[in-house]
Amino acid sequence: MKNSMSYRLGLLSEIQLLWRDDAYWTLDLWVKDLEAQIEAIDALILFSPVVDTLPESWGALLPLPATIRVVDLGCDGRTLCAEVAKVDVVQVPGNQPWFRAGRARLFLRLARKHGKAAVLGVSSDRARTQVINATRGWLGKVSARIRFVGIRASQAYLAARSDGVFVVGEGLRRTLERWSANVHVGTASWIRAESLARAVPPRVRGGALALCAAARLEPMKGIHLALGALGALRRSADPIDAFLSVAGIGPEQERLQALTAQQGLGDRVRFVGSLAYPEPFFGLLRDSDIVLFTNLNDEQPRLIFDAISQGCLIICPATLPYRALGIPEELLYERGDERALATRIGVLSGRLDDDELRQRLSVVAQGVTIEDMHARRRDWIRSTLLVERASVSAR
Repeated sequence: MKNSMSYRLGLLSEIQLLWRDDAYWTLDLWVKDLEAQIEAIDALILFSPVVDTLPESWGALLPLPATIRVVDLGCDGRTLCAEVAKVDVVQVPGNQPWFRAGRARLFLRLARKHGKAAVLGVSSDRARTQVINATRGWLGKVSARIRFVGIRASQAYLAARSDGVFVVGEGLRRTLERWSANVHVGTASWIRAESLARAVPPRVRGGALALCAAARLEPMKGIHLALGALGALRRSADPIDAFLSVAGIGPEQERLQALTAQQGLGDRVRFVGSLAYPEPFFGLLRDSDIVLFTNLNDEQPRLIFDAISQGCLIICPATLPYRALGIPEELLYERGDERALATRIGVLSGRLDDDELRQRLSVVAQGVTIEDMHARRRDWIRSTLLVERASVSAR
């Protein structure tokens, strides 16, 4: 290995890959995540499905680093078994319902067969998201509840059979620690250390207040709350001149655009679609005064640190994932309450040049980079899972 803290990782993923121009292509942000992960460890073997075409809705794609070895999940079982035998750690995803988690269960069995450390990764509360995103009507709600139970059952099974579980944000710890005694909580960030070191100062402000919301457009993300808050600001006794940029795509887009029209906000809201990362997405952030976080479950969005790095103020739900990061109280509001969000925007619009508040916010982002995230996970795996397994093997 490269050093005492490195290891060879076998990563199971259901995210599709496309072979093109002598490289594997996939979602741009996932590629950036894998690039940082391979820097922290000795080697990475990626077990993913390889397909002929990728969905057009995926938007920007990037090629995987050539240093990442790819094994097509369409290969035969003997090949999968032989490839798992080459790694030190097997990592499986924990966001699929039981009937779709067969591969995760298989990889845990292979890990056990070959004496490898096994890790379960849970990056978001997909189970609760199913319920929040449920279509209207009793059939949709019953179907969502069934999916909720299926995901929780799968997580319980996988966690109990893994050596450790890592989750993103404190909001997910309470769910997974019921089934695993070794839970690592990571703070998710896309920001590279050099980008954070070059944090952009706030631009000279003038004219309308520039608000931004960026997320996949689905009910759980709560973008409708941002629209409602903007409408409330416009209708208040002391109206605030503000406009909102919404970045992202998803099944909720038409409904959100209809809601925008219903509230008479057509000239105050623009839907900019999916933007490549980091530019032009960072350009949108640099043109924004405040970035709004409106999600309705216990996710910890990486966008927090993007926004801080580009000189934006942020407003977040007053829930555990955000409080655990140390977000200043002045930047929190009651989750799901658009009037509380509007009130917080109104107050913060008068503090855009508050250097003391900005300094406290910048402290939140110190030491929270994509490199730190992967290094801390690596250290946890090495110091607990691999050291413990080596100790048992030596007995």
